Amino acid sequence: MKYLFLVFFYLSLSLPAFCQWDLFNNPPEIDKIRDYGPIPENSGNQTIILTGISDGDPNKEQIITITVSTNNTNLISNLEVEYDQGTTAFLSFTPKLNVNGKAEITVKLDDGQIWRNITETSFDVTVFAVNSKPSFQLSSDLVSIDENEGKITIKKFATDIDDGDPELDQKLDFKLTVVSITGNLTFRSSPTIEVKNGDLKFEINRDRYGEAKVSVLLKDKGGTKNGGIDTSDESIFYIKVFGSINPPTLNDIPSPLILFEDAGEQIVELTGISSGVNDNQDLVISAVSDNQELISNINIEYVTGETTAKLIFTPPSNQFGNASITVTIDNGQTQNNTVSKQFSVIVNPVADTPTVTDAILQGSKQTTSGLVISRNVVDGNEVTHTKINE
Repeated sequence: MKYLFLVFFYLSLSLPAFCQWDLFNNPPEIDKIRDYGPIPENSGNQTIILTGISDGDPNKEQIITITVSTNNTNLISNLEVEYDQGTTAFLSFTPKLNVNGKAEITVKLDDGQIWRNITETSFDVTVFAVNSKPSFQLSSDLVSIDENEGKITIKKFATDIDDGDPELDQKLDFKLTVVSITGNLTFRSSPTIEVKNGDLKFEINRDRYGEAKVSVLLKDKGGTKNGGIDTSDESIFYIKVFGSINPPTLNDIPSPLILFEDAGEQIVELTGISSGVNDNQDLVISAVSDNQELISNINIEYVTGETTAKLIFTPPSNQFGNASITVTIDNGQTQNNTVSKQFSVIVNPVADTPTVTDAILQGSKQTTSGLVISRNVVDGNEVTHTKINE
């Protein structure tokens, strides 16, 4: 070995200056780099200061090249070094999003010589898991239904449901809150979204309409330790329920109404009145008789919003017979706007006082011009005979 070294030494002295080898070269130097971390997931770009850099030969001026590499490119990316031939350098890297674990980073210094020219040092980077924010998308921000549709299921209303952590399979839950309601809308079962398929389900109470504003959040079980986020951004959608075009309502009217001739004013109560639209809808109530000679001039007393009304009529004096009265309620809508009920009125005849002429007796005989009984002029065929009581 002694002789071999002398040969190399001799050769180095014999070569031209521009290609001489420095057989006495010392390797470059760098301070030991401490392990880095642990740092949380998604921390962004990281920078480490490398110190104690030199070429190992104080009396020489050698250009040092620094390169870096990692054994875990799934965790670490964008490795870069800024170095300007001083004693310090800046190493930067970025842990990949939503990835955790450990990576070894190797720093290599090369002073350009061919003998003892390289120094390598390594350190570990540890990235620990942090719960990431779950997320989802809504297929629409408006659900429109009819008030009487019953149970509602909208398939895949929520899509792209994600716990935010690809390396985990966390249990998720949707939290829906009815923020506000307009109209008289009420829920028989509140809105829910199933995580497994994103289906929206709810049920509206019948004959209720209006609009509900609903807030949606998605929560996971990862917690908030070390800055973790377990709740998604809020999404809002609206449930708009349209009132059905229902006809107004009116209860059946007792029938027949049996009266006697000359009975006077009659009041028939109408019950179960509603608009079928809303309680304050203006209604028009009318009544028509099919026998105007017996019943006409029917009046109706009704206060808007009430459920009852009064139908008033007076059969004319000395009239009898049958009549059918049709009562109609109109709520003013374009369809299904009326309801009608019929009842019959029977007016029975009553005989008025007949006339009797005075009788004149001549002795024991009655004259032919007296004691004549005649029916009242206002009576008609209802009077067929006259009974005389002694």
